Amino acid sequence: MPDFTLPTYQGSEVTLSKLHGKTVVLVFLRGHVSATGWCHVDNFQHSSLVDFENRTKFQEMNNAQILVVFPYDKPEVEKWVNRYSQQVADIEKNAKSPYSISKTFKLSDSTATTFPILLDAERSLTKGLGVFSTNWSGSTAEQDVPTMIVIDPDGVVQFKYYSQNTLDRPGVEYMAKVVSWINESRANRSMSSSK
Repeated sequence: MPDFTLPTYQGSEVTLSKLHGKTVVLVFLRGHVSATGWCHVDNFQHSSLVDFENRTKFQEMNNAQILVVFPYDKPEVEKWVNRYSQQVADIEKNAKSPYSISKTFKLSDSTATTFPILLDAERSLTKGLGVFSTNWSGSTAEQDVPTMIVIDPDGVVQFKYYSQNTLDRPGVEYMAKVVSWINESRANRSMSSSK
């Protein structure tokens, strides 16, 4: 995976190479579905990740780092953060929607910012990976194709999933299996080479 450095919504910056030794999960959320509308499925996916992290301490247990990526600047991501709880509430109450869920998430004011949110306003990362689009899944907006990329502790991409539509995204359990497989494979290679 090419190295990159991006600022975070939370006020720091992330350089991929400084995470060497960790399994990195890059989650590219779709963002806009129209000029002013945000993808509700993003909030479900993100809330599922937060819920999973809270229940399992996934990052600590797997020496992993989850990073969320948006192709926007801080003021634009601020709009997503401010609408986060309402978007999740909309999903939870609308059982007839295509993204209806049977789970209710316990949200706090900091749920939206649980993981570092990378600001790719110049789209250097998202365009470089072919993730950014202005016309995808029936909508014309500046958006990312929902994508998950898992990078092993040596900085090598071991898994990438580009969604075919907005509902087509790997679940948290699947992500956990991928990370577990990567870690087990790496441990087995290490044991084999030390014999």
